[in-house]
Amino acid sequence: RELPAGDLRDRCGLIYILPDYPPPCSLYLVLILPFFVSLKPVCKVVLSQSYKFFFRYMKRAESYCASDDAERSLMLKRYRQYLLLEKSLSANTAEAYMYDLSKLLSYFDDCNADIRNVSLDDLHEFAAAMGDLGVAPRSQARIISGVRSFFRFLCLEGYREDDPGELLESPKTGRHLPDVLSVQEIDAIIGCIDLSSREGHRNKAIIETLYSCGLRVSEL
Repeated sequence: RELPAGDLRDRCGLIYILPDYPPPCSLYLVLILPFFVSLKPVCKVVLSQSYKFFFRYMKRAESYCASDDAERSLMLKRYRQYLLLEKSLSANTAEAYMYDLSKLLSYFDDCNADIRNVSLDDLHEFAAAMGDLGVAPRSQARIISGVRSFFRFLCLEGYREDDPGELLESPKTGRHLPDVLSVQEIDAIIGCIDLSSREGHRNKAIIETLYSCGLRVSEL
């Protein structure tokens, strides 16, 4: 017997429209059930087979998504430990790296690309997209530095065999001379020191050493 394809399609057209990330199957069952009840027995047989295939597909897709999310979470957790333990970065610096990395991951998620399969050309497109968004060159350089560190980690841990970030260049940021105190300002600082005590002579020696040698405070 030939099935009434047009009638079947009109009654159950909802099952042919599946979004990329559908909600739980139970919601679809509630939506389609009224149509199912009103169908003829022969149509119900066909639809029941369709339901079995559909639910099997949904279960497999959900398991794949859960597996990918768990693997990515583990990978990011291990990368953060790598920054803290092997690179000896501070907690704040590690969080800055992770924040910059989230921009990279979001970009390739929008492109439906796996971070473990991206190429150097893909990274160039990411860098160009940052420029199009108006990200300052210094911020771009910082983000790209974190990107190179992340792909180096992926190679070390066996997630990738090649390192596309190795040839990724940072934008030229330019250099400028730092602002310095004038001679008159230094003289004013030294003039404020009380030289009637031993600490005053010590402080004067510290200021003159810092100024004349161009030292950082940590280098004194």
